[in-house]
Amino acid sequence: MAKIATQTINGKAFEYALLLEFYEKLKLLTKVSIVDNASYKTAISCFESFGEKERSQYRLNASFSVNFLLDLEPRLSNGINEEDILELEIVADKAGQSGDVRDVLAIRSLQKMGDRDFC
Repeated sequence: MAKIATQTINGKAFEYALLLEFYEKLKLLTKVSIVDNASYKTAISCFESFGEKERSQYRLNASFSVNFLLDLEPRLSNGINEEDILELEIVADKAGQSGDVRDVLAIRSLQKMGDRDFC
């Protein structure tokens, strides 16, 4: 792996932990797939650069985050039908240059999510 700043490695490792926790929790409830791209591979590499204790801590923190998000957005775990697959994707950081600062995406082919206003 190329030399990457510590903050970036930590961030990528947490992105992978989030994606993994989303997948583990949702695969029992709905059809879910992971987009296997360069950002995903980088995140795995960063995650695996840590020891078991650190990886467990990342997963625990990601689990708390995922539980919170699943409570806010029930459509993540409820597809419309068998064709409504939830795709989990880690996007490249350069996507933020076009105004999209999300790094871990959950996209349903048949539903739009995140259109609620929260106070």
